[in-house]
Amino acid sequence: MNEISVPLVSIGMPCYNVSACVEKAIRSIQGGGYSNWELICVDDGSTDLTSEILKKYSALDSRIKYFHQRNGGVAKARNTCIEHARGKYLAWVDPDDTVEPEFLSATIPLMESE
Repeated sequence: MNEISVPLVSIGMPCYNVSACVEKAIRSIQGGGYSNWELICVDDGSTDLTSEILKKYSALDSRIKYFHQRNGGVAKARNTCIEHARGKYLAWVDPDDTVEPEFLSATIPLMESE
């Protein structure tokens, strides 16, 4: 039996004081048609409930990785995402955005065909 290997996709999500919207963004990623991903959430020193929300989701879904750092700005948070990424591809999703279910399932085959 030939097993088709699908590449791991790392999705970076820098977060700062986004407790009002980050759950919706995470759920949109979880609801997609592509399952071989890791979500790297970097809390950049939030002062709201962002850390608690990210910890909760990382405990419920092993594909979600949570990191906390002192506030250093979005560029530093993105660099932390990159440092921890293990995937063949790297995508970015902002915590105040949602993605369509075919966000990865439609894109990855195109990239793999090159």
